[in-house]
Amino acid sequence: MDAPRSVDETELIMRELLDRTDGSPAPTAATLCLPRLVNAGLLIVLERESKRISAHRTLARQVIGCNQSQVDPSFMTLAMKYDEARRFTGPFEQPAHHLAEGANKAGACLIFKFGTPDEARAALTLIGEAFRLLQLAQGAEHPYEYNICIGVGLQEADRNGYVFCPCNKEIFKARAHRERRLHFSITQTSEQPMGLESIRRVGISMMTPWSGFETGEGHYWLDIVSTEWLGSKALTLVVQWPLDLNFDAAKNDEVVMLNVVLDTNFVGLAQPLRLTTGLKIRVTKATDRIWLQGKKEAQTQAFSVKLNMSKLPRPPFIPDYRCNSLYRSNLTAAKSEEDLSADPGNGEQSDNEADDEDGTAEADPSATDLVLVSGRGSVDQNMNDTQLTRWTSVIAKWDASSRKTINALARGGVPDRLRPQVWLRLAGVADSDLELSYPLLLKQESRAHEAIKWDLDRTFPGHERFRDKEGEGQKQLYRINSAYSVYDEEIGYVQGLSFITAVLLLHLPEESAFVLYVKMMQDYGLRDLYMTGFENLHLRLHQLDRLLLEALPDLYAHMKELRVETHMYASQWFLTLFATKFSLPLVYRIFDFFLAEGFQTIFQISLALLKASRKELLASTFEEIMAYFRTELPRRFQSEAEARRLISMANGIKVGARKLAKLEQEYLEQKAAEALAQDPVQVLTTENNRLQEENVKLQQELEVMSQKLVETQTQMQMKIEASEDALNSQLKEYENLSKASHEAKRNIELDSRNLEEEVRLVKELYRTTLAKTDEEKMALQKKLDEVQAQLQVKQRHLNEAEERVQTLEARVAAHSDDADSVELHARIQALELQLAEAKLQSVEKDCEIERLQNVTGERPSSKDTSASGGSGSKFRAPRLSMFGGKKNNAASSS
Repeated sequence: MDAPRSVDETELIMRELLDRTDGSPAPTAATLCLPRLVNAGLLIVLERESKRISAHRTLARQVIGCNQSQVDPSFMTLAMKYDEARRFTGPFEQPAHHLAEGANKAGACLIFKFGTPDEARAALTLIGEAFRLLQLAQGAEHPYEYNICIGVGLQEADRNGYVFCPCNKEIFKARAHRERRLHFSITQTSEQPMGLESIRRVGISMMTPWSGFETGEGHYWLDIVSTEWLGSKALTLVVQWPLDLNFDAAKNDEVVMLNVVLDTNFVGLAQPLRLTTGLKIRVTKATDRIWLQGKKEAQTQAFSVKLNMSKLPRPPFIPDYRCNSLYRSNLTAAKSEEDLSADPGNGEQSDNEADDEDGTAEADPSATDLVLVSGRGSVDQNMNDTQLTRWTSVIAKWDASSRKTINALARGGVPDRLRPQVWLRLAGVADSDLELSYPLLLKQESRAHEAIKWDLDRTFPGHERFRDKEGEGQKQLYRINSAYSVYDEEIGYVQGLSFITAVLLLHLPEESAFVLYVKMMQDYGLRDLYMTGFENLHLRLHQLDRLLLEALPDLYAHMKELRVETHMYASQWFLTLFATKFSLPLVYRIFDFFLAEGFQTIFQISLALLKASRKELLASTFEEIMAYFRTELPRRFQSEAEARRLISMANGIKVGARKLAKLEQEYLEQKAAEALAQDPVQVLTTENNRLQEENVKLQQELEVMSQKLVETQTQMQMKIEASEDALNSQLKEYENLSKASHEAKRNIELDSRNLEEEVRLVKELYRTTLAKTDEEKMALQKKLDEVQAQLQVKQRHLNEAEERVQTLEARVAAHSDDADSVELHARIQALELQLAEAKLQSVEKDCEIERLQNVTGERPSSKDTSASGGSGSKFRAPRLSMFGGKKNNAASSS
């Protein structure tokens, strides 16, 4: 059709098809499958021929329009490019209606009849969702790269139900013999739709032996209690801890190290993808109380899952496949050591690969396990009586014991508690004076400062001592490597040397570790590996290659056929003494063997590893071999039992000094022959080209450094200008503050002077007032004395008058009938009046005295008070009434 996007034209064609009565063309039963992945194509399955027809192009290149019919809502039209439509068989090979001669066949229209309008509407919605995914992926470099964050919390049963255990420094604190659960919070942080479909199963494996539970690759699979989706990009998962895997209380704060694996179903993956995270638990007594509750996401780890398209979508044919059914594309998942991301695949299709009928085939767990983190593993500290007796005797008589006896004991393994003194004695540095120069070397500046710093975080991240960036372990690593780079300026520091020093630091004090490190570099041949552009390392790799040919010729031929070179897997074995990949129990045993026997032990250990892995390597491809060396081989020798078995196997492999010397001579002759075989002109040309390339590189580096210098100068100039502006602003602010400070100081001084003047005036006024008050007090006191004297006189007169009254009363009583009684009564009345006047004057004097005392602030003495009170008590109203009564009686009698 000319206009496949035209709704009118498609509706016209549909009406013509519905109006036909001859039944031509006959419809074909088909299944429409829509992609749920970007860059995937449309799939139409023709059920009549039981044949699937998949498009090898993306959805955007196939479909150019889609509509639901208005004539019959159960119809849907799918406009496609004409060339794409011709790929389908049956009725789609011919146009649905007659096209004019010479018409532009730019497109074609496929018409689908669904059972109900709702199904047609659902198909239309799914096509729109597919295009939305395609738009989200446009511009994305890796559309199948998912960033997943997993938070882990540990719960245990308590009186109030399950509570979260506290976590300090990535170590959970749990109590013994309790029911436990693991709580996972899984979130996708990348922008594309959720790639994680579901969690298939969760398991744990022991990294350290604990209470009878052995380490190894077996997993304890846990029961999933609940799964809850929180939106479209997050879910929570709760799993039950197995009851038979319960721990006793730890001794000496030991830590249980576990690996937690989550087998996940990702969109587009037919097999589950395994995500692994570490877990550490310190078990305390069951009676301990947890004072601080933990968190749901006490420990988090980020994963970057990058999926690559390995072949084109080929889903199995399912007869009842509906329009709203979605299919998975077969993808491959791979991971690097850092972030689980893989290099892009070749995108080739495997035609003879069988389809997975249910999409749930079991994946190889080893293909998706994480790389074993270096620095993991624990060593048994216990010694049996036989070991203790033998080593105690040898150490006590070290000089008298034969080297053969000592080496035989060392090959059997040195007890971990005795390793510090045994290692120093094996290397012959027990009484070295090099420790005295160590502090002096630390005072000098190292040229390899940045290289050493860069390597610290990658050294034994699985060990607590070196995990903390600011911890003492990393500081000791830096000091030892810095001191050696000053001590041996020709070698300085090379990446990977910190692994050797880390192993030594786990057993020796810092100074002793430095001395033994120098001894190993100088006398054990490690230093030669780094000389003259690693030329000696190439020699050692050649020797290992030839030894492999003699010991395992079939494995040698297989690796040569796959182009697996020795340096691809063995370089780190020589440079770091196997410390970068393997667990600590095996590394310690290798150091025992190395310090006792010398450099040839590296060949013996390498051949033993290859011999133990012979069957697996012979059955593997190039990629599988490299993955095996990176992940499976270190995991295979985690336990001490496997380490003992490997050392025993290595001890049985004989690598003599004559054999190594012969292979060295062969290597040198081969190099000399290669040099002679070259044309001198060609040699000079090659050397010239090499120098020119180096010159170009140096020029480029110079340009880059010049550019960086200019940028740095510009940045520094900008920083200087900004600093000057800030300084000027601060100076202005300082000046303003200084002025304000001086002004405030002047105001304070003025206020101080004013206050001093006011204080002086107040003091002067106080002194004047006090002097005046003293004068008034003295005058009042004088007046008070006079009044008191007058009061005493009045009191005396009063007493005399009272006596006279009593005398007269007696006389009146004696001469009541005399003629003089009238006169006596008159005299008594006069005396009573005088007595009343005297009493009144006495009361007035008392009031005056009280007033003066209140003014002067003094109180009358008890004597004065009793005197005045006593006198007053004799002349109160009762006394006066008595006189009055007698007066009346006298009057009446008269």
